[in-house]
Amino acid sequence: GSPLIFREMMDITLLNCKAYIFENCPNTFQSLVQNLSDFRFVLLNKDNSKAGISEHIEEDHPANRLGLIYCDPSNADIPESSIVEICHKYKKLDLLINLACASWKRQINLPGYEPLNVVLKRLKKHWWIRSTSEKKGIKHFQWCMFFGSNTKKHAFNSATEEREWHSMDSPKGKELLNFYSLTSEELKKAKEKQ
Repeated sequence: GSPLIFREMMDITLLNCKAYIFENCPNTFQSLVQNLSDFRFVLLNKDNSKAGISEHIEEDHPANRLGLIYCDPSNADIPESSIVEICHKYKKLDLLINLACASWKRQINLPGYEPLNVVLKRLKKHWWIRSTSEKKGIKHFQWCMFFGSNTKKHAFNSATEEREWHSMDSPKGKELLNFYSLTSEELKKAKEKQ
């Protein structure tokens, strides 16, 4: 779904770019090959959390490379090491994560669990948040989108509120982050402290 929508947007906007798509499911990968046979797409049948993403991207002018990493894990597994690796090399790449936050919170008792905001801050300096569940009436699944950048004065800032994106430093952004990243028990404790 997402790569096909992206191709459609590339066609509509005449966006001149190259898209690198990592897909580890063989059936989905074959579908991508059939639907995205296009010079603008580099399709890799690899697990993005283990692929060494930056080694697959062309090396021309890494300091000036602009772009976006779109991460849409089927569970709550953000491929942090791969994202850190590529963002370290290409500092101007922004990051968009579509995450099932309820799945993230279910990991709270697993060894090595960290709150979502802690993980996000390691990936990018500045974050915006948008609820995707409330509009669709599926709030209990708690799907949410996070946009991260190293630039606070980002073009993304213009008209973010009307698009329902909120800086995670704003009161509404903090409220959304708490709802999507804290368990009901943690939310209850946070309210008791107020």
